[in-house]
Amino acid sequence: MDFGFSSGVGSVISGTVSTASGFVSSTGLVNTSIYYKGTPISDEELACKEIIDHLHTDNPAWSARQMSAQLKARGYHVGRRKARRYMNEMDIYPIYPKMNLSKRMQQAKVCPYLLRNAVIDKPNQARSIDITYIPIKRGFLYLTAVIDWHSRWADNIMIERWFRSFKYEEAYLTQYNNIKEARTAIGQYIRTYNFERHHSALDYQTPAECYYPAMLLPYVA
Repeated sequence: MDFGFSSGVGSVISGTVSTASGFVSSTGLVNTSIYYKGTPISDEELACKEIIDHLHTDNPAWSARQMSAQLKARGYHVGRRKARRYMNEMDIYPIYPKMNLSKRMQQAKVCPYLLRNAVIDKPNQARSIDITYIPIKRGFLYLTAVIDWHSRWADNIMIERWFRSFKYEEAYLTQYNNIKEARTAIGQYIRTYNFERHHSALDYQTPAECYYPAMLLPYVA
């Protein structure tokens, strides 16, 4: 599994774009101008998303309705629709069996499944990704894990466990002021986890010793 950052969302803002000619008289802009008025994410929204992240980590089956109730109990007036929007923006979805998964909209475009009937019998043939939400001061970012399909049967479980350990041992204990600071701290956590931390499940070896012994040569040198 490899890790990376989706850092563009660290400075997400919302706003509107206008080009109407009637807009010119009140602003002095020429007709061909495009005016963007950005609105920074509010502190309340960031606080709500951080709470949702904590709650989802402990209770992955909770829906937007339950998240709304939890936020209201903490003094935030967030309805179900807003809670769902926050969850969608964070790429967080409740984990539970859904109805009629085999039915599709007739108008929907059907994209070909490129890996259908493909035999994945060795590493680095195909990969997928998983992401998790990381709050930082005045914004947020996503930590992305790249999973090799050859070992996906194990990686999918392990990456969810790793995300949980990472959040409780690092992300929830640290206030990242910016993306650079988060990248440095999270990178150090990953290096420590792989090269220094001994795991009982690996007979008290480090992951690097168990899976990537060749990586230890430049690391030790």
